[in-house]
Amino acid sequence: MKTLKKALSLLLCAVLLSSALLLCACDKEESTTKGKPGGLPDHMMYYNISVNDYFGNPLAGIKATVYQNGTEVTTVTLGEDGTERVALDKGDYTVTLLPDADAELKSYFGYEFTYDESLCVLSEAAPDLTVTLMQKPNGREKIYFQDDSTALAAKITGGAYKYSFSKGNNYFLLHPSIPGIYEISIGTTDAEIQYLSSFNHETLSVSENGVLTLPVSRLYVGADESSTSPFLFCVDAKIDSKTDFVLTVKKVSDMPLSPSEVDWIEYKNPDTPEQFTLPEGATLTNVDVFDAELDIVFNENDGYYHVGSTDGPVVLIRLTSDSPYLANFFTICNTSPLKAYFYDEEGNFRRKEIYNTLIHQYTGEPDVNGSLVQGAGVYDAKTGTYPLDAHLAYFMKNAGEDMGWWNPDSYNFRFEDDLLLGKTLTENAWLFACCYVAE
Repeated sequence: MKTLKKALSLLLCAVLLSSALLLCACDKEESTTKGKPGGLPDHMMYYNISVNDYFGNPLAGIKATVYQNGTEVTTVTLGEDGTERVALDKGDYTVTLLPDADAELKSYFGYEFTYDESLCVLSEAAPDLTVTLMQKPNGREKIYFQDDSTALAAKITGGAYKYSFSKGNNYFLLHPSIPGIYEISIGTTDAEIQYLSSFNHETLSVSENGVLTLPVSRLYVGADESSTSPFLFCVDAKIDSKTDFVLTVKKVSDMPLSPSEVDWIEYKNPDTPEQFTLPEGATLTNVDVFDAELDIVFNENDGYYHVGSTDGPVVLIRLTSDSPYLANFFTICNTSPLKAYFYDEEGNFRRKEIYNTLIHQYTGEPDVNGSLVQGAGVYDAKTGTYPLDAHLAYFMKNAGEDMGWWNPDSYNFRFEDDLLLGKTLTENAWLFACCYVAE
């Protein structure tokens, strides 16, 4: 029994000793990586490669090749943040990006690029590399001026260009891909940027404090370069010999909408107006737009405006009969559009509406001679009127304000004679073409 106990004790000691030795081996292995970035062995470390454009925006999808003593070590593709972390043996490395002629890269960017290869180095003391890409002009184009002079212009699309400038005028043709407000600048005070007419060489604008502001309308930007109108500008470099500068072309804001760039919105009544006929013998009274005591109220139940209260006389608008101040709307919309332009509080254009279709919903479409077709409309044929609903009121307010019918500063002002008589317009001025049946 004593012998068995002794044997078991020795076996237990052996097991414990083996476990201790195994733990020591594990500790020794961990000691070579513990505290190292990413758990790398002592002879390795992480290097970071980043690629940005000139404005600091990361460029994803770039392939970077790492070399050591001229031998390729690895090639990586930069992620969405324009950065890739690479585990390498400690040492010195050089990095190159895909060459300019590479079809994949040109397809990605749409242009050739350049960068300072002398700065593309990695070392144990400087493991982080950020490469700044700058574009190259997309060839040159010959410009012909009206005075028979010519010039070669470098073709650009926007971005940052490292360019070798000559003394005097250096011409550029900008083919913007999107509309907006652009700023063109050059990193020197020894140059002036001039926006030129491509026809007669006339200077249209010049840079201020080294920056030329160039508005690019939607009308000038097409689907590709062939359908985009180029902008010609030159950099007058006051230098003695060729010098490299960085020319930047950057969109700084959206281009405000211009009325000529958008289509007309045809305003309509979504419902079919009901037929309207005035009772026999009804006498019409024009709305007195100078009566400060006159109340005009909209009745949501019947959908029409009333005089005095919701139960008062219905306000009627003259559609095919003239008012004391203006020809009837049917005649007007057949000679010139009844329209309105809309702007926000900052004065930016938002939309434009035309109301001819709305008028014809009530009067019927004109014949080939532009005349009324009897029985085609829903208005009262004897008086040329129709109850003033929300859609006709919307038209009157917006078209009238746009035309300036009740604006004393407008050439379309309709009440000059009345003001000379000492009358004062009220907020009901927009109802000048309306009347009602007096009770």
